[in-house]
Amino acid sequence: MTAGLVSLRVAMAPVSATPLPAGPVAVAVTPAPASATPLTASPVAVSREPVITTVSPATAVRGTSLTVTLGGAGFTGATAVTFERNGSADSTLTATDLAVTAGGTQATVTVTIAGGAAAGGRIVRIVTPGGTSTAGGVGGNRFTVTVP
Repeated sequence: MTAGLVSLRVAMAPVSATPLPAGPVAVAVTPAPASATPLTASPVAVSREPVITTVSPATAVRGTSLTVTLGGAGFTGATAVTFERNGSADSTLTATDLAVTAGGTQATVTVTIAGGAAAGGRIVRIVTPGGTSTAGGVGGNRFTVTVP
């Protein structure tokens, strides 16, 4: 068997309140049948991409500025929040004053929505050293601009 590098990325909603560990973890692979001798690997580093599970408020009127709170996991070290419309960054929504809680499970940002912003849904994404949250609209990462 040849030693090599294994890269693992996990981008999913947390299934428990216990955060996943950062840094080295032990990995064991058990081949079938279950009675066979398990294969083990040396510790590997695991980095978890951020995931947004809630946006509050999730709706705002164009031409306004407000504080938006994001909930989820893996926000530690976040550097930016973006809003995407039709698969591209929407320049009519700007995010400033990004702040993340110590546990990396909540972020707040000031969002300014231009008066000419198109009404409709956006995908909210957060950028961290571990990666960028999913571009897919999974329900918890949606934000809607409405007309007054």
